Amino acid sequence: MNSVVLSTTQEIKGGEKLKKLKNNKGFSLVELLIVIAIMGVLAVIAFNMFSGVLGNSKKRADEQQARNIEKAILTYCIDSGDWKLANVYTSSTATSATTVVNDDTKVFLKILMATIYDKNHKEFGPYLSLKDPAQGASDSVNADAYDPQWNSSSGGKYIGYSVKVFPDKQAVKVVPIETGDTKVTLDTTTTP
Repeated sequence: MNSVVLSTTQEIKGGEKLKKLKNNKGFSLVELLIVIAIMGVLAVIAFNMFSGVLGNSKKRADEQQARNIEKAILTYCIDSGDWKLANVYTSSTATSATTVVNDDTKVFLKILMATIYDKNHKEFGPYLSLKDPAQGASDSVNADAYDPQWNSSSGGKYIGYSVKVFPDKQAVKVVPIETGDTKVTLDTTTTP
């Protein structure tokens, strides 16, 4: 019986010798670089898609927050009958009403987080919940709880909320805004 001995070199036509690799397993460097490049492109595409999703979700959260604020103001107006926001007292011993019309919306939101009184010392609210009940409504953790999430510090454009109360229609409209005044206004001329 003839036995065949394999060596690490074989002769091919023309007398050239070809070295045979002992281990043909694994990927070449070019193959690995191509796979890494494809994964990088996919990662960039996925990152861009998800960053847009995050911005859109923050915008939607601010729109939902505006609806919650709207419901809180509407509930106060229905409970108290104060559609012109002229009888907002911040304590039972206050002798004059707090001016909320043409004031900053954030001030009114702080008032809605606490108990509100009318001129007869009747209690209403609170209509908005505190983020940290151990703190007061004016503390920064609670005062900033209703700030828009899609703001300039997170790549967004909202600066606050515009609040319009329509006393004649008994309606309230709150929207997040990008420019303008974040004030509480009464509107007796237009519909909501």
